[in-house]
Amino acid sequence: MMMLLRNLGNPRARIGAALLRISLGMAMLYEYAINYSQRHDLWGPDRVAREYPVLEFSPYTWSASAVYFDIVLHVGILVAFLFVMGIGGRATTCVMWAMTWFLQDLNNLIGDGGDNIARIVLLYMIFADVSGRRERSVSLVSGLLHNAAILAVVIQVSMLYLSTGMYKIMGEYWQNGVALYYILRVNSYSWTGLGELLYANEYIVVLLTYATVLFEIAFPFALFNRWTRRSILAAGVLFHLGIAVSMGLVAFSWMMLSLYFVFVSDREYERVKSLLSVDARESVVLYDDACGLCGRFVGFVRQADGAERLRYLPLQGNGAKHLLASRGINAERLDTIYVVESGGRVLSRSSAIILIMRCLGWPWCLAAAASAFPERLRDAAYDLFAQNRYLGNACSMSSRYEGEGEKKPCARC
Repeated sequence: MMMLLRNLGNPRARIGAALLRISLGMAMLYEYAINYSQRHDLWGPDRVAREYPVLEFSPYTWSASAVYFDIVLHVGILVAFLFVMGIGGRATTCVMWAMTWFLQDLNNLIGDGGDNIARIVLLYMIFADVSGRRERSVSLVSGLLHNAAILAVVIQVSMLYLSTGMYKIMGEYWQNGVALYYILRVNSYSWTGLGELLYANEYIVVLLTYATVLFEIAFPFALFNRWTRRSILAAGVLFHLGIAVSMGLVAFSWMMLSLYFVFVSDREYERVKSLLSVDARESVVLYDDACGLCGRFVGFVRQADGAERLRYLPLQGNGAKHLLASRGINAERLDTIYVVESGGRVLSRSSAIILIMRCLGWPWCLAAAASAFPERLRDAAYDLFAQNRYLGNACSMSSRYEGEGEKKPCARC
């Protein structure tokens, strides 16, 4: 029995919980930001929805002063920032939940569904370990509470999709495959202009209408298998990105996608991390030392490369010229960055940048996602950037190159 409890109390999805905290907190900061200029009209003492009852114990109701309202609102913004940064632990999460509830309760007319899920999930997160520190030891009780909170989030999202899908099935427009046409014709959901392109094609309307229902009903059942879970999560990402772009429900989609982080296990996150990062010890970065921008980039890499995986040589130095010449590469070409791996392979332009970012580990290794684009396209973007890298920078005249005591101007001079 004790063994079972210990297994159940082993915290799961700790990385996902931390990412959920960061993403959900940033979504709330986004809500504050886009409505800040209209804060008094939407939430202030003279707001448009003041005839609706609000929570009596809400600090927003303790004074009718606009100055007092601004003070409380900015406290909420500060709490959201501390929440994103992971400062204050469980106490900050509690205050974040309360301040979000109090704010959204002031005006129920501007909610888009994301406000409801945010309040519910923030309540669950009070009992979870959202610090992201996996080395941090937790007690059996804390581990059980954490796992229960994560399970509650999973069940909440699953029931949300399932109930929504079941209600859609009973609707005549959803049965006939035309519901999306009418939704996208609503002015509130068509401001981006993309909706017009979608509802103009009857085949797309029918396909997306039925696909929406199928996705929502299938979501809870797809979670029981590793491969179907990954597939349904990928479909969900496309689903909510489509809602954000075509219907303009950015905050709703952002908050829903934030919940997806806890559906990925810590082991899967570690596997993604290992795929994105690489140990390229003894590899050499060859860069244009006369370019201020290149020098700053290498300075950033040196600082971020705590494991000292890379070595660095200026292209103008004898060492770099010999290294390139021995591999049949024109050593006078200064319009690209090179990485010479310990095995002898030479990477240049965008491929070199991607390898460097992979060497830096988490989170910089996420830049390796750019490798999904064709190399020709990546290199074209790199070349465009490289052609203008000297603009606005003073030419460096003071670089000393390895094996040389002379100073040389940059290629632009």
